[in-house]
Amino acid sequence: MSDDYNVQVVTLRAKFKKILAHPPTDILSTIRTSHLGACSEALAASFLSSAQANPLSIDTLVQRAINHAIQRRISNDLNDYLVNALHETQLHIPKHKEISPTNTVLSSALFAGSIVRNRMFKSATICDFAEQGLQLPGATIEKKRQEVVAIGVCLMLLVAEKDGLEKVVLALEALKAKKIIKYPTGVELLERTIAIAKDKFAIITSAADAWRLLFP
Repeated sequence: MSDDYNVQVVTLRAKFKKILAHPPTDILSTIRTSHLGACSEALAASFLSSAQANPLSIDTLVQRAINHAIQRRISNDLNDYLVNALHETQLHIPKHKEISPTNTVLSSALFAGSIVRNRMFKSATICDFAEQGLQLPGATIEKKRQEVVAIGVCLMLLVAEKDGLEKVVLALEALKAKKIIKYPTGVELLERTIAIAKDKFAIITSAADAWRLLFP
């Protein structure tokens, strides 16, 4: 990437950060007047960082992105950012093992759930994360982060409102039986996810409500 491109991305990220912090502000005018590539990357990065910084506002954030002009701009770049956010692929950066509100894997999983529910875009990255967290056959299991990923998947499933497939229920019950989740409110979150999955996610859970189940 050229220095000029990087400067554009940094400048646009600062601008989008301010826009996303003030919901009434028009985001489309900035998109229309910005360089396509730099704008797409900056917008995707800004949406993800805003979601990580404000988990309770994730649904509102995603609903702002349900616009053809925005979705078309950010879907590919946002999926690329989610790869690292969910799977922590960056080298030399310690992986999150603690269960806390500042754990960006958890807030990113919540964000992913809202993306799925609002049909913002389809993502193999999100599916892979779900399979890993549910420890489905063939999925790569990282022992050191399995509790974080399992809790993240519970958050994602609650918000995504997908059909309660039998294999999902069985996988959740297996997580419970193996005591993969030990964090007290994480255990309660798992119980809640199992119950709602058995009921085919008939109960709608907002991103904010799911987050409060884990961090009251």
